Amino acid sequence: MVPWGCRYVGASRDMSSFGLIKLLPTVQTYAWGRPADSSLVFALASDCLSSPPDSTLRYAELWMGAHPRSSATALIVGDTGNLQEEMLSSVLSKDPECILGERVCSAFNGSLPYLFKVLSIGAPLSIQAHPDLELASALNAKDPTHYPDANHKPECSIALSPVELLYGFKSREALLKSIVAVPELFTVLHNVTIEDLEALSEAELRRTVLSGIMTCDASMLRSACTSLQKRLSSESDLDPLDSWVLSLCEKYPDGDPGILCFYVMNFETLDEGEAVFIGPNVAHAYLSGELVECMANSDNVVRAGLTSKFKDVNTLLDMLDYEVGPLAKQGGRDRGSGREEGYVEFSFPVKEYALASVRNTRVSLKPSGVELLFLLEGSAWVSAAGSECTLNPGEGLLVSAEVSEYQLDVSTGTAYRVSVP
Repeated sequence: MVPWGCRYVGASRDMSSFGLIKLLPTVQTYAWGRPADSSLVFALASDCLSSPPDSTLRYAELWMGAHPRSSATALIVGDTGNLQEEMLSSVLSKDPECILGERVCSAFNGSLPYLFKVLSIGAPLSIQAHPDLELASALNAKDPTHYPDANHKPECSIALSPVELLYGFKSREALLKSIVAVPELFTVLHNVTIEDLEALSEAELRRTVLSGIMTCDASMLRSACTSLQKRLSSESDLDPLDSWVLSLCEKYPDGDPGILCFYVMNFETLDEGEAVFIGPNVAHAYLSGELVECMANSDNVVRAGLTSKFKDVNTLLDMLDYEVGPLAKQGGRDRGSGREEGYVEFSFPVKEYALASVRNTRVSLKPSGVELLFLLEGSAWVSAAGSECTLNPGEGLLVSAEVSEYQLDVSTGTAYRVSVP
């Protein structure tokens, strides 16, 4: 018997057979992550990694994929039959067509087209957007340090707990109302009158206001945020949006343009199990909660507020889609009843991935190319011609294109299946 309950798993050392490849994740620690004692990412890493994570850090993201910045670890059957560790990106490079399948390999230049994540959000992320393919390529060529690949990053998320976020822009009427109701916002929009703003189209208004915030003089911004903090501190019964603004005024005593974005963007909430899709050039920022994400295999982010990381204000202002309004949510579609009642599919307008959750059920699946399984909680058992593997929380399994059919049993718990449409 090999470790982790697998009778056979992993690629053979001579790469003659792949089958099921067991994966261990990588984790990212960022300032916006959660302390170890309240982070799902930390708990999952502690369950599956042999070296215990440092409990003094804030754990933000768990990655399961083959991005060059942080590839998952594949468990490889060595010459002696023992499992050895090797980066998944390295394993894929040795025979991409065999693992990915001819269709996926050809469409995505021999790369795994998706990246799966778990996020534990303890503080607001930056005001940000992800570039489309054309812009991603240009940014990567110009500044590969801050834009590490040439790929776009359309992403979907499923809430594991209540999630708060900013997304898209308020309607013309709501934005004009905010400008009147929040004098600190109007003060940073120098050299314009309410009448000037009322004459603009919806998209023009959104861009004008956001540009005014993002390019405001530092002293004027600091003064506006100080005034805003003083005013909100004197009020009782603040709504959730103003409560966020007040807390961020206290966190950024010198002011930050992201604070005023709360009055320009839509303040949204997701219930557990609700899913969202965020396409290219869409302004957004997660604020709190825990969720799973799937995206095209990219780490490109254009930021301009609420962060100490590299900010690229002009690029963000130029790239954004100012037609985007409120968030569209979806709940997934149950594939069937009875044995497959817990198999729920989500639909997203991308060619890189399709996502499904599998909860307290057993399913027989026929992949059309490489697939990724990830266990969030409970236990899972996978069987495919001659191979068996038990997954523990935090672990993943790459089902190679060699596998024509497999059985997934998640009799207790929740797993996610990522495939290529």
